[in-house]
Amino acid sequence: MKKAGQNRSLLAYLVEKGYSNKALDLVENPEEKFSLAIQSTDFHMAFNICREINTQEYWKMLGDEALKQGIYEAYEVACQKQKNYDKLNFLYSLQGNREKMEKMQTLTKKMNNQMLGFNTALFLNDAEEKQVILRDLGLGELAALSSEAQSDPEEQSELLKRLGSRPLEPVELEG
Repeated sequence: MKKAGQNRSLLAYLVEKGYSNKALDLVENPEEKFSLAIQSTDFHMAFNICREINTQEYWKMLGDEALKQGIYEAYEVACQKQKNYDKLNFLYSLQGNREKMEKMQTLTKKMNNQMLGFNTALFLNDAEEKQVILRDLGLGELAALSSEAQSDPEEQSELLKRLGSRPLEPVELEG
């Protein structure tokens, strides 16, 4: 019992003095080791421990820390493990990673997640996919507006005929 107390004191002393990396060698508990690895910025060890623990809570902590440190590959893996597709989608758009965004678009169709699909279409500037999603959601007039904004008069005309709507009048802004 005395040895455990001494270990705790030694760990606390090492962490307090900024030697979290040295304290890592004295810890067996994965959760405690993960925390120390994050403190000591030993991200490789934190990542491996997180894979061992493999809970949503720890993947979130790892992802948050990875983002703070600018380690985007680890942040991406953490988001994937959490199935946090909105954050992944945004990450890919910030990185300009068109290939992964296109894969995300395919995934949104399989998941039937139209909101995420629409966001991905926005990021990809995929006018056709935006219009398809808007029509599927029963937002034909918005699809027509989107079509007009993308300068596709044929598509707009077809949509308006099906909706029984009249063409949109331009609006003059005062100002």
